[in-house]
Amino acid sequence: MAKARREEVGGETEREEASSGRLHGAIARSLGAAIVSGKHQPGDVLTNEIEASERFQVSRSAYREAIRILAAKGLVESRPKTGTRVSPRARWRLLDPEVLSWFFESEPSESFLQ
Repeated sequence: MAKARREEVGGETEREEASSGRLHGAIARSLGAAIVSGKHQPGDVLTNEIEASERFQVSRSAYREAIRILAAKGLVESRPKTGTRVSPRARWRLLDPEVLSWFFESEPSESFLQ
């Protein structure tokens, strides 16, 4: 089973989420919240798969699945050789329930809300 970091995420530790098979969801939530809050701007390249999986202390497959979730929501684009980039905000699926919850978890900038 993938290693899990011990930080609290949404009231449930990632280790608990890993045991219930939702580790990739916790990673997607963490990255998604960072993207919608503005920590990662459109056009930014996210860290490569190996570094990111080490940082989150998870398997590469769990990280890849999290990136697939974010790509399905329009937040990122993955391309071979160029990596994973944050998509322009116009491509984000803003009415997706998870994306909306990430907005409410974070405090997006006032310029974005306009």
